[in-house]
Amino acid sequence: MTDGIVAGRKLDFHWEIAMALAESDDFGDAEYEEGLGVLLSSLDEEADLSEAGRQMQAGMILTAL
Repeated sequence: MTDGIVAGRKLDFHWEIAMALAESDDFGDAEYEEGLGVLLSSLDEEADLSEAGRQMQAGMILTAL
């Protein structure tokens, strides 16, 4: 249960940034959200990224959105 809450918060944070960058909230069908949540959790918990690595991954994800 906690994993879903944490992943949801991370997804909300990235969603808000993506909306600001795109100046839109229309990203089409939301079927990607579950997979994105899994990716964000995995990067956070398993990737052991440096701060620069975290920023680079965040930029790549936001660009893809």
